[in-house]
Amino acid sequence: MRLKRFALITLLFVFALTACTVSKQLKQLNIQAQHQYKEGNYAEASSLYGEIISIKAGQGKDAEANVYQNAGIAALYVDKVSDAINYLEKVKERSSANAQTYYYISKAYLKVDNLSREIINLEEFTMMYSDKEEIADVNGQLFMAYVRSENWDKAYTQWALLSSKQQEEVLTIEGYVKVVQHLGYTNEVL
Repeated sequence: MRLKRFALITLLFVFALTACTVSKQLKQLNIQAQHQYKEGNYAEASSLYGEIISIKAGQGKDAEANVYQNAGIAALYVDKVSDAINYLEKVKERSSANAQTYYYISKAYLKVDNLSREIINLEEFTMMYSDKEEIADVNGQLFMAYVRSENWDKAYTQWALLSSKQQEEVLTIEGYVKVVQHLGYTNEVL
């Protein structure tokens, strides 16, 4: 009886010690990952965030939303587009998404040529974050996405939201010409 009690106490002590060690390890990894991310060392940040996510998954838990967010953005910068999409979608699933989530996930969907998901995320950005500095870039990407999807009416409306600088870019002008031709606005002048 005494031996069983001793074994149980020892086992509990080992579990507690392991939990503390893992907790400290996660905290240290998070600090390192954040530092690498802020320094623009996205390959290292992506690796560290991936390690955090793996450890949490091994515990049967999800990482915090900001870990997934930063992991997704870092992954996108190092062309791990599939990882970027998975991580950023996790942020959206948790209702923790912000302007950066939509901005970067739309960039990821552009890279994999998933036009419908790109448009959905760009439209969500424009509805929720029209006051953010990225809005000009988002409006430009959304215009081109509408052109690629042959959504001529929406592209025509979106054109008015582009900055004058964007309206002077060759690809954008070419897109606009396609739009007015398909809509039959042959007298339309740039």
